[in-house]
Amino acid sequence: MEHQRKGKNAEYLQGIIVLVVLAVFTAIEYAIGTADELPLFSSAFIPLTLIALIKAGVIVNYYMHISHMWNPEEEEHEAHGE
Repeated sequence: MEHQRKGKNAEYLQGIIVLVVLAVFTAIEYAIGTADELPLFSSAFIPLTLIALIKAGVIVNYYMHISHMWNPEEEEHEAHGE
């Protein structure tokens, strides 16, 4: 039972970290989108696209659990408490 509790706490912590990371990237997107001039880019398109791709990767990996598509055995063991 103690092992499951630690696992849940770790999952909650990871979820909070992912939420904070997505919030920080969203704040950066806002700052880039509202900036008059960007120091390295002539347009906001490239940095905003890169941030969008990073956020999409985080969402797909964490919330959609796409990594389980390549490791179905691990998911099966976790479901059975092994």
